[in-house]
Parts: sequence; structure tokens; C-alpha cells
Amino acid sequence: MEDIDKSAVEPVLRGLKAAVEAYLGNSICFVKVAFSPREMNNGYLADIVAAAVRQSGLVEVWAGRLTAPVLALFSKWLDEGDFGLPESLVLVIDKCEDGFQLALIYQEEGLADVFRHNYHLYTGTENATDRASSFQQTLDDIIKTPFNYKFYGIKVPQNIKDLVIYGDNIWNPDFRSTLDATLDARLIHGAYQRQPVYAPARELAGSVFHRLNDPASPVRKTAPFGCCWKSRGKGCPKYYASPLHVCVIGEIKNVPEVSTNEIAVIEHN
Repeated sequence: MEDIDKSAVEPVLRGLKAAVEAYLGNSICFVKVAFSPREMNNGYLADIVAAAVRQSGLVEVWAGRLTAPVLALFSKWLDEGDFGLPESLVLVIDKCEDGFQLALIYQEEGLADVFRHNYHLYTGTENATDRASSFQQTLDDIIKTPFNYKFYGIKVPQNIKDLVIYGDNIWNPDFRSTLDATLDARLIHGAYQRQPVYAPARELAGSVFHRLNDPASPVRKTAPFGCCWKSRGKGCPKYYASPLHVCVIGEIKNVPEVSTNEIAVIEHN
């Protein structure tokens, strides 16, 4: 079973690595994978992905598992230049063609903790009414009070103050109608919205860059032998400002103030 699963993941990694290297003309040495909250505690899946990464000749920047909803919130912080409202609740919604994911997150001065989440994949047999109904029920369950949760001994507030929406289907009419009928209009009007699904991977890329450019980080020395040398003499990350191209789920962006090595960041849903 493990060999079958690994053989399914490895070609995806190799294909992305080859495509980005061909486009940029430089080597890809490092990778980081984000998981959905449902998969966060799936040690078997994590082992399969880690094995596929190693087999592909890539190095994971760190071993910790990050969730896509938290990374989407981090992307909002990055874009807006602050950590949002202190001691507040954020509802994060991923609405895609093949399903949806909701997470209720407590944020406090750069810290984020998911205390409610639901990940739902469509079977392909539902009609539009069925899909709208399942989303409505899940949304009602996620936002239902009271929120009996404590963050380091502090009881979380009972009102949701912020909304993050991302995915490749966030303008679906039924989805928008459900939001309008269920959530406060001011919450929807002030929502951070991104289509398609790059918000989580974008912030994950930023976190990876900071880690690789930390002079105290040992991860820069773990690249496969010769990988960095292939990067047209640019080498692996060093702590100085220089343009960097990064591949984030197939989208090429230019990220300033980081080193010149390339990193492929993959979001796993």
C-alpha cells in the first residue's frame, strides 16, 4: 500500500520540479508541503509525502506540518502588513470545485490556532441543491456558539471579527447566497478574498524563504550534493537581498529581499 501511494505522489513532485526548472533555468533544491486540518494528524500520509520528497531528490525545509487555513490567514497578514485584530476569531473558508474547507481560528499577535474545522469533498453525485445544503449545514455548525475553547487559559471571544475566503470557486452564486444569508454583511464586505487557491501556498513560500535565509539555520547545508551548483553559479541561499523567482502551485511570482535559489511550494488538499 505504501509503495502504491508513494508512487502516486512522487510523479507530481518530479513533474512540478522539472517544469519549474525548465521555466526558470535554475535548480529546485527545497520543498514544503501544507496539509488540510483533517490530514494534519495523519502520520501515514505525512510519511508517504516525506518519502516521495526524498525519492524526488528534494529536501523539506522543516519537518513541522502546516495547515492550509492558517497559511491563508498568514497570507492576509502579509498583504495587509499587520497581524489582524488582537484576541479575535477569524473564519477561513476554502471553496473549490471539488469541495470546501472551513476553519475557525483564534488569532493573537502573530499566533494562530484552529479550534474548529471541517473538510468536505464532493462525491461527484450531488446536484447543486445538495452541495448548497451541505455547505449551509457545515457553516452553521462551525459558527454555532458558544465557543468553549481556551487559548493558554484565556477563553476565546464569542464573536467572529474577520473572514478569509479563497479557492477556485468563491464566486459561485449558491455559495455567495449562503454567505449573505448566514453571515453579517460587514463581515462579508471586509473579507480577504483570493481566487484561485494560491493564498496558503504564497505565505508558505514566504515562511520558507525566511527560514532558508536565516544565517543560523542548518537547512541550507542539506541540499543534495551539486544541486545548488547547478543554479548558474547563484548557489544556495545566503543572507543578502537579491531577486528570487518562486513557483507557487504553478504560478510564477517575483519575491524581493530573499536569496537567489528557487523553491517549489506545493499545497496538498
